[in-house]
Amino acid sequence: MALALAKKYPLFQREGKMNWDAQFIGEEMRDKPTSIIGLGDIGSKLAEMLESVIDTKEICYYSHNKNKKYHYMEFADMLARAEYMFVTISKNPESLALFDDLSKFNKNMKIIITANGFEEVAERLAKKCEKGELGGVAFESNNLDREFKSNVFVTPPNAYYTKEALIKMFEIWTETTISASTKTPQNVIN
Repeated sequence: MALALAKKYPLFQREGKMNWDAQFIGEEMRDKPTSIIGLGDIGSKLAEMLESVIDTKEICYYSHNKNKKYHYMEFADMLARAEYMFVTISKNPESLALFDDLSKFNKNMKIIITANGFEEVAERLAKKCEKGELGGVAFESNNLDREFKSNVFVTPPNAYYTKEALIKMFEIWTETTISASTKTPQNVIN
């Protein structure tokens, strides 16, 4: 999703062919300030994978989880600096509140939403892209009938759909179900 935004794939897809106009010129992700919102299992794995693409010194995060390998940064500072922002945080009132004021997001930022439940936020970000106030947004949606004129990349909800992810999910479901009959249940949520 990030590479699609970097190379402005959504614009080419709509054009249906190569176009040499300036608005179609993409960029490399290397050495671009990149932020990850949420450094849990998914965010941490993403940061590791991005190291070879971005460079560790450019990877910053905003999360309750701390990681000494990457640079913690306050959210407001990320909004001014980041050119790529990955949203991997769980949906809750606190995480949704981060997106209340979209006016502070820098104009060049490309936002990749891999977390579930942020579709309303993604729609608002897509509107900013349409106005030229944001560099791009990528997200998953069941509504693929919309056409955007800017760097907006929408895919069906399938990011989790890999052999490895499915195996992990089935393991978690099985362990959780079995643990429910013990004195120490796993994966209990509030």
